[in-house]
Amino acid sequence: MITRNDVINNAERFLNLPPWTPQRDEQKFPRNNPNPDHTFHSAFRRGRQYQVMPYCYGGSDSVGRFESRINQRTCPGGWDRISGRSTSYWYQNLGYEFQVPANLAGIDCAGYVAGCWEITRRGITISSLPQTCLRIKMTGLKPGDILDLRGRHVRIFKRWVGAQADIYEAIGGGFQREFRAGDEIGRVVHHIITLAGSYIPYSPFPQFEVIEPTTSPVGARPTLYVRIKGSGQLEYCNFILDNTPIIPRATDNPTKGIMNVIYTPNYDLMPGRHSLSIEAINNIANQSFKDKFSLEFVTELM
Repeated sequence: MITRNDVINNAERFLNLPPWTPQRDEQKFPRNNPNPDHTFHSAFRRGRQYQVMPYCYGGSDSVGRFESRINQRTCPGGWDRISGRSTSYWYQNLGYEFQVPANLAGIDCAGYVAGCWEITRRGITISSLPQTCLRIKMTGLKPGDILDLRGRHVRIFKRWVGAQADIYEAIGGGFQREFRAGDEIGRVVHHIITLAGSYIPYSPFPQFEVIEPTTSPVGARPTLYVRIKGSGQLEYCNFILDNTPIIPRATDNPTKGIMNVIYTPNYDLMPGRHSLSIEAINNIANQSFKDKFSLEFVTELM
């Protein structure tokens, strides 16, 4: 089970790795190929120290696995310092595909999302994310949700900073030189950016919609009606009214991914302010995404 805070904490772990030093900075594809155009020259140079997670197209290294592979003389990804080409060139244009992440250490954008969500890379791909998650509104973005660029790139959302977005992402690209401190491509990065309109927001977490009560004061026995939506199998965990756990009535809508949670107290609520809290889970990709929703409402004698 994973919460929004867990996703952000995981995202942070990929940012400042314990210092690591490459023991190799070149990789031939395949090993005995004499063609120099098929040799990857990593932007992360042998014998120098780094603390970033390199980008590698198709990669899905955890922090621990990356450290282990570097210590076993695996060449880090990033980009080719001679040609300036990203690792995607070896994967797509030269046709080496999964030989690339097998021989280069690092992570790509979808692998980064999978790692932060604590699911296996086989659980999602950059193309399957829109089908795996629920499309939401930009105004509905919360920590741990994603912004998808039509199967080309994906980012993890943290918060709004004014009109800009605070995000985490693994970015490809490169230069005809080695990596420099401060480079924001060829690695996992955390920054604040202005979003392009082509990015679409999605969420793996349950979404809550208040049907009742309305914002105006309600009677002593209001019907509390919250609709929960998700992209997978939904379930609620806790339903708490004024700090007291209660058991509501949950009805499944025939439409997939909708649960209606309804409760009408069998006693009169005291006039004044009341609080309602619901925890729910959306189960997808062998992971349970848990979120909490809180509501305050006012009752009065009618």
